[in-house]
Amino acid sequence: MQSLSNMSSIEEQVNQIFNHRDYKVFKWVFCRYICETRIEPITGFELFLRSGLEGYMHNEKSVKEYVLDNAHNVYRVFINRVLKGLVDKGLLKEVKQRYGDTEFIAFESTDLFKTKCPEFMRYLMGDIDTIG
Repeated sequence: MQSLSNMSSIEEQVNQIFNHRDYKVFKWVFCRYICETRIEPITGFELFLRSGLEGYMHNEKSVKEYVLDNAHNVYRVFINRVLKGLVDKGLLKEVKQRYGDTEFIAFESTDLFKTKCPEFMRYLMGDIDTIG
């Protein structure tokens, strides 16, 4: 088996580390967090840290790389894929935000998302494998 450090791309590393269930869990936790808190717009970074999923990071180096917005960090690529999936499903939409001279992307819920909030709130983490 090829080691992660020898793989040809960050995309392949993400594919090796995360599986379908990981994507499902992160999407559900992000949606549930937004329903619970109503904090919007919110960045992917804020969602990741505030929703309690930082426990998925395996070491301090990965955390630092993620916080410093290292585009070649497997968690950054994975979180971006999760958020893109929620945008593609019509649950979230991207909005541009400014902080001083810095522009960044944040996410807001759509009307479809708001109609699904009761469903996100009804299920618990242990139910994740039973929902579609």
